[in-house]
Amino acid sequence: VRATGMRSLALVLVVDGFSSAALARVAVFPIALPGCTLLANPDNVGVVVPVAGEATSALTVPNVPALLGAVLHHQHVPIEVDLALNFQAISATNSLVLTLGNF
Repeated sequence: VRATGMRSLALVLVVDGFSSAALARVAVFPIALPGCTLLANPDNVGVVVPVAGEATSALTVPNVPALLGAVLHHQHVPIEVDLALNFQAISATNSLVLTLGNF
């Protein structure tokens, strides 16, 4: 997955989940930008650093029959920092909803 428009000084949380969420960021983090909502349940969270304004991530899904047809929610959550690594703002991308399998 590739998300663009990221600031150079940021850490990006990569959130994957098997269910959706609807958590307004501002309810948890006062520095969150208005309208930013966590849409993927955080079953798996990773961190990437944007390069040239792009944050890319990948998730390896095991080839097991139990996951066939499972729905996966994916979202990037940029956390902007200043030069002293103090949090400045938190936002969120739209989410992807994927059905696992070969159809």
